[in-house]
Amino acid sequence: LGNSVASAEGTQELEAHDISLLELSSGVWLGDAIIRDTPDVASSPMERGRGFGHPADGKEPSSWKSKTSRRLGGWTVGVQKIAWRWMWNFGEEIRQVIDVGKALGSPIETSVTKSLAGSVCVDESLSRRIPKDERMLYVDWSQQDSVGFLLGPCAVQVPRYINFDPSAASTSRTLNKPFFTEFSVFQKAPTTPDNTDNSAAMDRNEKQSYVLDEDGTFPELVCSKISRLYNFEGRLKQGCTSFYTFKRFGVDDTD
Repeated sequence: LGNSVASAEGTQELEAHDISLLELSSGVWLGDAIIRDTPDVASSPMERGRGFGHPADGKEPSSWKSKTSRRLGGWTVGVQKIAWRWMWNFGEEIRQVIDVGKALGSPIETSVTKSLAGSVCVDESLSRRIPKDERMLYVDWSQQDSVGFLLGPCAVQVPRYINFDPSAASTSRTLNKPFFTEFSVFQKAPTTPDNTDNSAAMDRNEKQSYVLDEDGTFPELVCSKISRLYNFEGRLKQGCTSFYTFKRFGVDDTD
């Protein structure tokens, strides 16, 4: 991804960044989301009687044809501003908070932007016994019935369990609410080892603990995230691709 981005004129080359929980929670991620929504897919069983989703007999009214023909492949699109924060008490308690701005077109579904609260079950992000690219973070988002993994430059969030048996839809509570999946990649601008004064002040291990780059400075971080929202039947309801830049707390932007 970094090489392909750098191939465009006037852009900066990026490389994968092994992020830690300490660094992840030391600022706010600001970005934009591109949303692709399927209006004909119901989010909940209650929307069945409100004009959402396919009728029970499987036949689409003739009025649907004129509406869907004005869309691109049955999708509607939108753009929305997002502020994304990780909040950690340096122990087991952890939260994710998402603040959304006004949307142009289809907005992000509220089930995706709900705040999450959970527990840090495994945190190897600052362990010196494990190679940096093999350190794992495991979070149990009990409030949302989902789990999260952070390994090297990648982060994944998935439901704790899913029942894909359509015959169990009437008896299983797992299909009565939407669920979503996320995949994120963290990147940074390549290190330029020209700041030898700052570099000499700390050894390599100290820099990793204080989330500093090899030249003794904070790296410029970005994140690309792909989210998929599925309805209570397991059908794709919404897809979202978002791009973020990282703003650290207490660090001023300098030219």
